[in-house]
Amino acid sequence: MARGKLNRGDQLSRQVRVGLVLMLGLLILAYGIYQVGRLFDVFASRYTLIALVESSGGLIKGGPVTLAGQRIGQVEEIEFIPVEQRVGGANISIRLSINTDVQEQIRRDSEASLRTQGVLGDRFVDISPGSPRFAALESGDTIPAVPPLDYEAVLQTAARTLSEVQDVVGDLQVMTRRLAAGEGTVGALLADDRLYERMTVATTELAGLLATVNRSDGTVGRLIRDPTLYHRMNATIGRLDSIGIAILGGEGSMGRLLRDDELYEGLLGVVGRADSAVGGIQGMVVGFGEGDGTLARLMEDPALYEAFLKAVVDLQGLIEEIRANPKEFTPPITVEVF
Repeated sequence: MARGKLNRGDQLSRQVRVGLVLMLGLLILAYGIYQVGRLFDVFASRYTLIALVESSGGLIKGGPVTLAGQRIGQVEEIEFIPVEQRVGGANISIRLSINTDVQEQIRRDSEASLRTQGVLGDRFVDISPGSPRFAALESGDTIPAVPPLDYEAVLQTAARTLSEVQDVVGDLQVMTRRLAAGEGTVGALLADDRLYERMTVATTELAGLLATVNRSDGTVGRLIRDPTLYHRMNATIGRLDSIGIAILGGEGSMGRLLRDDELYEGLLGVVGRADSAVGGIQGMVVGFGEGDGTLARLMEDPALYEAFLKAVVDLQGLIEEIRANPKEFTPPITVEVF
């Protein structure tokens, strides 16, 4: 009997221990779920925003949503936009589930952009904080989306650039080999010792020439060492300055030409008279054009011109006859003596 009671007591104690272990395990599981939910905002109150993009770019459902780098939610749904409802080239609608605690931070000037964790990491949605002068977005509103960076295009551009750099490096290698071999003008400059010797000789001769100029009393040497030319130029500039001051002061003919108003008034009168003369000539020209007067008729009437021309021809013929036979045109002179 005692042994049976002992066995039952052992079984009871085992069951109690098992129950305690299970309860402890459940408590640890509940605590872990709570911490995970707290970390990923599973139990937070949420609201929904919509982002319309051309391409999701590798973003998956459940991907993180951040605000200025801090996680505030996750991607709830990614779906195609019906063809008849597409606007502005957007093909994909991304539904974002966001913690309501940060609703005041996301406003109508906020923008959603697709980013990558690291260089080749997972894609996520990052939202920029809004400014106070715009209203906060409500649940179901559409948030403007920034086009994602096309990594394939970047890689293609980088590949083309690398290929071009390789071509340039190859050309540089060919050029350096030709230069090292002494080909071409630059190669000869680098490889030919005669050029160095000639430059050395030229430098020596130039140094000697400069030393000779500094030591000699010739024209160049005197220009370099003699201050007389400087003093003369300085005196000349001083005299020119004095002349300029005198002219501005109204002295002499030049000064009177610059400052005296009589010359200006005289020129103004000449211009006025010339203007009057031009006006008279213009009136005469207008009269000729209107056909008034003898001169105008001479210019406009062809009959009068032909008659005038005939008279001139007849007069020339008469003069020629008088010169040929002057006696025929000399009248007889009778002298009577009383």
